[in-house]
Amino acid sequence: MKIQVLQSQKGITLVELLAAITLFAIVIVFSSTLIVHFSANNQKTSDSIEMSQDVNVIISQLRNQYYNENTELCIHNEDISISNYTIVNGGDPEGNNHLKITNGCIQNVDNSKPIKINIQFKNKTGNQFALNTAFSTSKPHVLTVSTNNDDTELPDDNDYQDFPCKTNGSITISEDVKLRKGVCPNDTFIVTGALTTLGKISLQHDGVTLKVGGSAHFIKKVWMAQTAKIDISGAVAFNQIVLMNKDSLMRVGGAANFTEDLQMKKNSSINIGGSTIFYKNITMKKGAEITTSSAIIFGNATCNNEEISFTNKKLTCKK
Repeated sequence: MKIQVLQSQKGITLVELLAAITLFAIVIVFSSTLIVHFSANNQKTSDSIEMSQDVNVIISQLRNQYYNENTELCIHNEDISISNYTIVNGGDPEGNNHLKITNGCIQNVDNSKPIKINIQFKNKTGNQFALNTAFSTSKPHVLTVSTNNDDTELPDDNDYQDFPCKTNGSITISEDVKLRKGVCPNDTFIVTGALTTLGKISLQHDGVTLKVGGSAHFIKKVWMAQTAKIDISGAVAFNQIVLMNKDSLMRVGGAANFTEDLQMKKNSSINIGGSTIFYKNITMKKGAEITTSSAIIFGNATCNNEEISFTNKKLTCKK
C-alpha cells in the first residue's frame, strides 16, 4: 500500500499579492505628491527671492539715472514686463505731472522735481510684484533718534513714502514708510507675497494693521503705535531695533530673527509659530508676552529691569 505524505507549502495568495501592490501604489502616489508639493514651494521661494533681487537692481538703476540728471529713466531687465504703473514727477494737482513709459524708459523726467514711481511687474512664470520708490534732489531728511528715547516715532512730514493699501505679489520698499490711519479700508495694509523694507517702517497710528502673506525682511527700525498689528504668514527677520507700544500685537507664522534690541511696552504681545533667535536684549513692561516654539536668547531678557527666563514656550513680564 502506497502512502503519500502531504506537506504544507507556504506561499503568497493572489489576494495578498494584489493587496501588497495596492499598498505600494498608495505609498508611491503619496510620496510623489509630497515631492511635487515640496518642489512647488521651493520654486515659489526661489521666485520670491529672485523678484526681490530684481526690484533692488531696478531701484538702483533708476536712482543712478535720476541723480545723473537723465531725462529718461530706463529699466534694463528682459525677464520682466510692466503690467501697470503710476509715475508722478512734481506736485501738479491737475495730474499733468504723470509720466509715461515707452520701451522700458520713463520719459521727460524733470530732475529738479521729486518723482514717485509705482510699477507693477510680471515675470516669465506669471508672478507679479510691485516697485514703490521715490527720489528727490532736495536735501535728504535726517532722522535723529536719542538712544535714551528709542520709542520716538518717525516725524509726521512728507519726507516719508506712503505704503500702498494692497500689493498683489511681493514688494520691496526702498524709502522710509508710514502706515497711517484713514488711508485704507479697516486701516489694514496688505501684501499678498513677500515684503522687504529697506528703510524705516512706522505703523504710525493706533489700530493700524500690516498683513503679509509671505515672508518679511525689515532692514531698518520698526515702530508700532498702540494697538497696531503686524501679521506675517511666513518667516521674518528684523535687522534693527523693534519697538512695540502699549497693546500692540505681532503674529509670525514661521521662524523669527531679531538682530537688534526688542522693546515691548505694557500688554504688547508676540506670537511666533516657529523658532526664534534674539541676538540682543529684550526689554519688557508689565503684561508683555512672547510665545514661540523655541527660543535662543544671546542678550538679556528683562521685565521692569529684572531678568526673566523663557519657560513653557513663553517669555512673560508679570510685574
